[in-house]
Amino acid sequence: MNFDLSPYDKNINALLTLDTINSRCIINVTYVTFIPIHCNQWHGVYLIAEVKDGKGKTVASREWLFAPWYGDRPDDKAFLEGDKKRPDAVSAIQADAQGPHETIIRAGEDRVLNWMPALKKGAYTVQAKLIYDLNRYNERTFLADQTEINHASLSIKIDATP
Repeated sequence: MNFDLSPYDKNINALLTLDTINSRCIINVTYVTFIPIHCNQWHGVYLIAEVKDGKGKTVASREWLFAPWYGDRPDDKAFLEGDKKRPDAVSAIQADAQGPHETIIRAGEDRVLNWMPALKKGAYTVQAKLIYDLNRYNERTFLADQTEINHASLSIKIDATP
């Protein structure tokens, strides 16, 4: 898939696959072509995972943001008070107000993100999607600058609860 998001963000492509290994659902994201989140503080990619029951009701969900950190440390709400004293206070506060997030994924990097929702015995569908956001500082509900890069789903069966 190629998306014409802006003159600077062409040919964004990522593979998203779901699989099971040792009774665990594995979400695999592979960047096939350039995703320019490393060059612009505003851009980000969201990985959204949902588990739906047999009736299609979402019973668990999780969202991860992959974006560059504003400075030389992770963005975190814990730094908001100190940000007020910085010469770049507006930008630092904006970044830290989002709270912790994953840093960018570099080409060839493997990253493991753990998520173990408490699920009862039964059949479920795991759905995952990647969303490219031109301005991650907008309200998350602002969709005009977001584009779905890819999505995948996988049926799973839970035989016993942990």
